[in-house]
Amino acid sequence: MSIGSGSRSTPGLALAVALALGPGCGEEPSPPDTGAAAPAVSAEELERLAGLGYVDFADAPAGDARGVVVHDPALSHPGYTLVGLKALQRAILLDPEGNETWRWEYPFASGRVRLLPDGDLLVVAFANKERSLARLDWHGRIRWRQPHDVHHDVAPAPGGRLLALARRFRRHPELEALHEDLPPGEIRVREDGILVLDGDTGERVGERWFDAPLRARPDLVRIRRAPSPKAVDGEVRLDIFHANSVVWLGDSPLTKRDPIYAAGNVLVTLRNQDLVAILRWEPWELLWAWGPGELLMPHNATLLENGNILIFDNRRGEGFSRVVELDPLRREIVWEYRAPNPEDFYSPSRGSAQRLPNGNTLVGQSDEARVFEITPDGSIVWEWRPTDVDPNGRPATFVRAIRHETGAIDALRARFAPGESSGAPLDSPRSGP
Repeated sequence: MSIGSGSRSTPGLALAVALALGPGCGEEPSPPDTGAAAPAVSAEELERLAGLGYVDFADAPAGDARGVVVHDPALSHPGYTLVGLKALQRAILLDPEGNETWRWEYPFASGRVRLLPDGDLLVVAFANKERSLARLDWHGRIRWRQPHDVHHDVAPAPGGRLLALARRFRRHPELEALHEDLPPGEIRVREDGILVLDGDTGERVGERWFDAPLRARPDLVRIRRAPSPKAVDGEVRLDIFHANSVVWLGDSPLTKRDPIYAAGNVLVTLRNQDLVAILRWEPWELLWAWGPGELLMPHNATLLENGNILIFDNRRGEGFSRVVELDPLRREIVWEYRAPNPEDFYSPSRGSAQRLPNGNTLVGQSDEARVFEITPDGSIVWEWRPTDVDPNGRPATFVRAIRHETGAIDALRARFAPGESSGAPLDSPRSGP
């Protein structure tokens, strides 16, 4: 396993990391060893931490280091970085020098955004205690907004459709049985799943829920009780899964290697189960799962071109985070990044990791309002901190950071030039129609 050094100095040429995948096999993988690598904090403390909400501003003031504070053009991968700032109801595109080159503003708080190839922005919205999904055009006009109970993530799927993580609350005797110690009373289990939406209208055309396929495979997953049950409106709510990312797997040469890579599968991250899983869409069933005993409240699993899976491992409660690259067939971590001083890199509740075309990794240290790019040996070659702060000097936090290719964004900027529609450029941003 390679471990990044995390040096902030500018290195020479980064060392290449050789990542070899073993051949696929038809045998079922062994179930996860839930007793391995026990967290350093107690189960009671983990439950308390899991119940804490998200923060809109970082805990500590930003100091004088704001904007781009590290940039090595020779080693950093060029492009525009998309960041959604929840507290400011804003999403921004940054160039390599940290200039805000485009902005979307919207009348609903959300840091959960995704830019589509056609220039539209998807926003998982929250306003007046109601959740919804909105699609904005390049100039910030709302194409549609639908009142789905969605959360955390939305991703494109074939045929112009969208996959959005969703939730519902209902009685669920099988999952309630994990909590026999709860006092008698009204209990509702939060079930997590995926809504399939028409991309042109946002209307629901299908759905899938995680509980049945996971309960059907105890050889792969041992479902654990929910951390930190909450009392809401006179009832106890159990957040068993807490999904936070979804990826649709498309056509790929990897399919020949193993069925887990087949087109039509979905890769999901389930924070409260310390789990990353791959499910087949039709029939809806669990194919592969990994994480308990290795991950601690993870986020943002993505599939790499080499067949490995990149994961932001929050390590909530342990005072440090890491990014890991997993060989899913061998079930081995083949690359890992953590800071030389581990506490310098810690995001307890959110975070993101994106493998870039040049082999670097873009990391979103969300709760500390910091985005940085590392080489395979862990050297930091680009780093940005928000310039927007609250009256106490604390920078606005975000959910994830995504780097987009220079050519794609430049083409959108040229296509949707100011004055071409009723939208507005940076000097006069709009929100809504």
